[in-house]
Formats: sequence, C-alpha cells, structure tokens
Amino acid sequence: MEFWENAKTILETLVALGILVAGFSGFKLFKYKVNSEDRKLYLENCLAVRKVLGKIYENGVADNNDINILSIAYQNALIYLDKEISDFVKKILDLVTQLSLIEISQEFPKGEERKKLTEQMKQILLTLDECNKQSIEIYRHHIVSEPIKDFKNWFKKINPLSHLRTNKPKAKS
Repeated sequence: MEFWENAKTILETLVALGILVAGFSGFKLFKYKVNSEDRKLYLENCLAVRKVLGKIYENGVADNNDINILSIAYQNALIYLDKEISDFVKKILDLVTQLSLIEISQEFPKGEERKKLTEQMKQILLTLDECNKQSIEIYRHHIVSEPIKDFKNWFKKINPLSHLRTNKPKAKS
C-alpha cells in the first residue's frame, strides 16, 4: 500500500512538472520592445558608437572625425532614443574629447607633466574599453524584451538576503 502511495506522489509531481515545463515553453521568452523603424535607429546609433570605440581601441588615438561621429550619434540619441542611451553616448563623447585634447597637449610638455597626461590617457582608454563592453547590453536592453533576465536583474536589485549580512568584526577567541 505504501509503495502505491509513493508512486502516486511521484507521478503527480512529474505531471505538475510537465505542466510547468509546457507553460514555460509556451511563454514567449524573446520579443522586440520597439518596431522595426525604431530598431533601425537604435542599431545605427550603436554601430556608429562601436565603430568609433573600435577605431580608438585599435589605434589608441582619437581625432576630430571621431568626435564629429559621436556628436551626431549623441544628437540623434537625444532626439530619437531613450535617455539612458543619450547619457551613455554623452559619456563616451566627453571621454573621446578629453582623449583628443590630451593627445594634442602631449606634444608640448616634457617630464612629470607628460607622465600625468599619459596616466590620464590610460584611464580614459580603460573607461572607453568598459563602455565598449557595456554598449551591446545597453542597446539590447532597449530593443529586446527578455522577461526572465529582467526578473533576475530585479531580484539582484532587491537583494532579499541583505539583512543576513553584517559588518561586525569577528570576535577574538
């Protein structure tokens, strides 16, 4: 008798699990948030930004053409795209402008001042590299709806177990 009760419980669990899997497979996990015209605007902006970042990453220098391309991308982002995108492009534009100014000013100084400018240049290039890595994720977030990923990010933000952590130092024995 006990065997049949255990078997029945296992079968009920498997049926519930099957229904759950069927429900998730029927749930659309990927869809676009915006229509095809808006997607095209996001993609053009993304490609312009990544093209400039790739060129700077390859050569380590920025010129007026790069600033011009980013300036146009920023203006387009202000008009057509989300504020997060325009802020992101503005951040990159500011960094590239600083990089260009440092490159121009490095032709004149010698010694300690040149070392400081080189260190600033290094920090800007590292920040631009991080921006390059973030760019796909930022643009994708505005184009594609991914409910499971959005739920995971929301869950990370609320951090339900944060009350369990303490900053108390360990007691000495």
